[in-house]
Amino acid sequence: MVRGGLSERRKKLLILVASALVVLVAGSIFAWECGVDRISFHVWMEKFHDFIHALAKRNPIFLLLAIGILPSFFVPSSILCILSGVIYGKTVGFIVSFLGLGINLVVTYGLAAFVVKKFVHKIVNYAGYNVPEVPSKDHISFITLIRVIPGIPLAIQSYILGLANVKFKPYFIISWIAEIFWVVGFVLMGGGIGKGHLTLAITGFLALLLLAFATKIFYKKYGKSRNKYVVSRKQ
Repeated sequence: MVRGGLSERRKKLLILVASALVVLVAGSIFAWECGVDRISFHVWMEKFHDFIHALAKRNPIFLLLAIGILPSFFVPSSILCILSGVIYGKTVGFIVSFLGLGINLVVTYGLAAFVVKKFVHKIVNYAGYNVPEVPSKDHISFITLIRVIPGIPLAIQSYILGLANVKFKPYFIISWIAEIFWVVGFVLMGGGIGKGHLTLAITGFLALLLLAFATKIFYKKYGKSRNKYVVSRKQ
């Protein structure tokens, strides 16, 4: 496992935070100069929300493709799955989210393994993760444990697996099955929010908490000590 110094991680974090603040301040100044006040901004955001909602409501394929593509560029899949539950309810919302994430697994693997491998490798390294060489006999255990390591974003997980050249078939099957449980929690939350059903929303939230706790325990008990290829975040 490769680990960097504490100062290196802090330096990267400070750069990201500072960049975000610069963009936020510059955007605020620009908006103010253009006559955009808080009320008009709120109106614009409502219109944008209505537009996205209407687009997704009109045809589920739009949201399915959004879930299939956007998480590859670090748009949180959790938000999109919750939105799917809000718009379509728990049943159709689950189908759209689950199929969309299946597409995303293919997209992220393809980008990492074939299309822009060097660029993706730089992104993964900059995020603070190393990509080990994994022999084919260990692909299944490596894929399984990568999917339960706490704290690694979904896109980074898939990029690491693609860069490690794990076989596509076990990558896709294991990853897609692992996503089922998360999708259920997020869609239940969204379905509860969309219908004003507090119990359903809380059930989804508690399911996610339980799942996060279970994966953490699983990794701590089985993965941390047994997987010599596990990817660690640089300290």
